[in-house]
Amino acid sequence: MNDNTQYLSDQFPKVGRVLDILLLVMTVLLSIAIIVMVLSALIMLFDNQFRNELLLRVTDGGDELTPYMMGLAALAGAVVTFAYLFVVNILRKVVRSLRNGDPFIPENISRLRRIWIIIASAEVFRMFCSALLPILLRIEGQETENLVDIRLATWFLVFVIMALAEVFRHGAELRQDQKLTV
Repeated sequence: MNDNTQYLSDQFPKVGRVLDILLLVMTVLLSIAIIVMVLSALIMLFDNQFRNELLLRVTDGGDELTPYMMGLAALAGAVVTFAYLFVVNILRKVVRSLRNGDPFIPENISRLRRIWIIIASAEVFRMFCSALLPILLRIEGQETENLVDIRLATWFLVFVIMALAEVFRHGAELRQDQKLTV
């Protein structure tokens, strides 16, 4: 092994530990966000002083959102955040395999595939919910434009992860061929 390869192999455990810590912090933050969003949705369902104050502040901007719409938006946000929490937990398993020095395993291929499917599904759900809000506002008697919010960065991320899954699949095949070679 040359010096550059040795240096890189020595750095993987360090990078893996940092990634593991960052993903743990993300898990905690996403969990807190889910709890806050679900509690916000529940607050919007019942008539109370906090809800009334919040509605006064929101409607000062000119929007006529009902508490139920705000509650549905909070629940939709919680669902999308839960999907990203699930992605972070899968990523932690991928990082663990990296720390063990064996990232090109078949489990990581399926993990990466699950990640891009979850992100794409969450984005489709988010787009559906953002398209649903103008429809609900029209039912309430307000004029709104029907716009679909397509986030190109998210779709680019999906395609990058799809490509990485294929790279991992090819790496696992090469590794298997190497094991079979005498």
